[in-house]
This record gives sequence, structure tokens and C-alpha cells, in this order.
Amino acid sequence: MAMPAAAASSEVRFAALLGRNGKVVDALATPYGAQAFTGCDSFLDAVDIVGIAVPPAVQPSFARAAIARGKPVLLEKPVALNVGEAERMAEDLERAGLRSAVFFPTSTCQRLPTGSNR
Repeated sequence: MAMPAAAASSEVRFAALLGRNGKVVDALATPYGAQAFTGCDSFLDAVDIVGIAVPPAVQPSFARAAIARGKPVLLEKPVALNVGEAERMAEDLERAGLRSAVFFPTSTCQRLPTGSNR
């Protein structure tokens, strides 16, 4: 849920959003003027950098696909379920000459009011 905060920055422009459900990803992308994608290859063609917000079990596969296409990645902590997978991502980034950043969702997201069900 860091999208509203990031979009409020003059330094960020959402170009594209990737998701499994076309209707949902379109509803999320539209307010930011971003393109909605359900296919990873077409999504990666549309962006310069990839921010990944998925569970740590699948984050490495998305990150490695982006890295293989020459895209720097923004990752959420934890970046993987084990050290070996995290190290492989780091090695891929180094081989590709790319950079990454890891952000901590609880420190970058707006806090919801106590008792909120969101």
C-alpha cells in the first residue's frame, strides 16, 4: 500500500502495474495514469525499474526475471525465504551491473487508524 505515498512524490511516476486479475490491476493502475498488465514480458518492456511487492516466497522469481531483462529492482524485506536465494539475486544483480534497494513496508506505509479492518 505504498503506492499513494510514492505517487505523491515528484520523483516517482508509475508507468505500469502487473497483476493476475486484469480488472483489479486496471482499477489500481488507472488512478496513477499507469498501464495495467497481466503478462510479465509486456510489463517488463514498459518499465525502466521494477518495484516488487509480493510475498517473499515468490519475490526472487520476479526479481530475477526483471534483472535478466536489465531492470534495477526495488524489493521488500524480507527479499527471500532463505539466504541462498537472496545471495543468488545479489549475484545476478552484480553480474548484470544493476542496483537494487530494499524497503521496509512497515516504515514506508501510512499507518491505518486503530481498529481499521484494512
